[in-house]
Amino acid sequence: MAPSASSQLFSERHSLHYQSKVRVCLCAHHLLTLAGFCFASSASSGKAFLKASVLSCPARCDCSAPSKSVSCHRKRLLTIPEGIPIETRVLDLSKNKLAVEPGSFRSQLALRSLNFRSNLLQLVPVGVLSGLTNLTRLDLSHNRLVVLLDHAFQDLRRLTSLEVGDNELVFISQRAFTGLLGLQSLTLERSNLTVVPSDALAHLHSLVELRMRYLSISFLKPFSFKRLSRLRHLEIDFWPWLDTLPPLSLHGLNLTTLFITNTNLTAFPGTALHNLPYLTHLNLSYCRIQQLNKKQIYTHFNYLFLPVKPI
Repeated sequence: MAPSASSQLFSERHSLHYQSKVRVCLCAHHLLTLAGFCFASSASSGKAFLKASVLSCPARCDCSAPSKSVSCHRKRLLTIPEGIPIETRVLDLSKNKLAVEPGSFRSQLALRSLNFRSNLLQLVPVGVLSGLTNLTRLDLSHNRLVVLLDHAFQDLRRLTSLEVGDNELVFISQRAFTGLLGLQSLTLERSNLTVVPSDALAHLHSLVELRMRYLSISFLKPFSFKRLSRLRHLEIDFWPWLDTLPPLSLHGLNLTTLFITNTNLTAFPGTALHNLPYLTHLNLSYCRIQQLNKKQIYTHFNYLFLPVKPI
């Protein structure tokens, strides 16, 4: 019996609907397959990257590829870790229990900044920093340094900032700073120094900033800061035994900023300041100066902080 027109129409519609579903399923299957392939490729690349990062980073340390930095801060390390990438520029080894020996940094030729703060360093052996010719910043503060030997920093020609405060320093050898041709900033604080290491400082011809704080220095000899003609900022703070500033103690300096704070000075150091023609910022706060004469105060100061008001 011949099929009716309505049943034939239903059959054609059903066929078209089925074909449409097949096409949708095929497209969906294709998209899922493609997505699966992309995801697998992405995961594979990610795993490879992570694997490479792990392989190039010392155990227990954190590494950053973009900044080429390695941080081993407060990891309870007893020795300098192996596997530090040779391209590392910033290395943080602070707050561990480390010492150093010659060859400790022989592979880190690209290093720019080394933070060795708060460790057990008692001595900087000659040659221990050899090869770090690109280093610009070095922090050795909060260690157990007692002396700085001759030529301790001899290869650090590009070093611009050195921190050796909060140690047990009693002596800085005459040639300890030899080779620091580019040093611009030096901090010497909280140590057992009793005299200004004038002969050692005389090798720092590029020095711009010198901070000497919390020291038991009671007297400044004439020409205490000889050959530091580029020095612009000098900070003398918390020298409780310093009670006078001799006329030639600051001779030869071209300072623009001078802080002499928290000392035992009882008189305005006018004769010493006469040798500082470029001085514009002076801070004498927290001293024991009781009286000042206006004639002692120069008119060219941009910033003047005094313990008492001039009369």
